[in-house]
Amino acid sequence: MKHYINRLYGSQANLARALGVTDRTVRYWIAQRPINMLKHVNTIIRTSNTTQLELVGEVLHHEETLKEQE
Repeated sequence: MKHYINRLYGSQANLARALGVTDRTVRYWIAQRPINMLKHVNTIIRTSNTTQLELVGEVLHHEETLKEQE
């Protein structure tokens, strides 16, 4: 997830600014609840070079990875 965010925005801080959330929120999405990022799907698509399908796929893959680590 970190690599995907960095590819789209250059950093987690840039993503946070683009979405109007805190850096802490972005870290929480990465560490525990990436699915929460999808509430910003329209803004992410509008402000980066990604598609809805790619974004949802990345988020669901990361969710599954986190579940496997539990």
